[in-house]
Amino acid sequence: MEDGKSKTIEITFGDNCVESDFKMADKILNSFKWHWKVPTNEVQVKVEAGWITLEGKLQWQYQKEAAKRLVCNFAGVKGITNNIIIKSDVDPILAQVFDHEVRLKGTADLSRLNDKVEIRSQNTHGFWIVDNELVIEYND
Repeated sequence: MEDGKSKTIEITFGDNCVESDFKMADKILNSFKWHWKVPTNEVQVKVEAGWITLEGKLQWQYQKEAAKRLVCNFAGVKGITNNIIIKSDVDPILAQVFDHEVRLKGTADLSRLNDKVEIRSQNTHGFWIVDNELVIEYND
């Protein structure tokens, strides 16, 4: 830039680099199978001209966020609308934190909740002890 003027350079890619919406949606759905945070077959993906729409119902907020983060990594994504709804059909669980210990209190349906809550707590960085005081309900 000897003359003090700036130059604009535009880079465009040929059609070979652009995937069809169908192929992109298929790749995204397949990637969900490889990430434990996103339950398989619980999220629907719609792609229109590179714009991704996520829909479905999930149990936890971290699952919704994980799905969005995963989609952001795909080439050709122009934007994301995350319409995933968090199910509210679980009993509230109280998690009390004391330094590096977490204490879980509440009621859990044995078939779907107790193990998941304890495992998530154990896998959270910074917690050394998980005191699981959940009351278990046996629903036949």
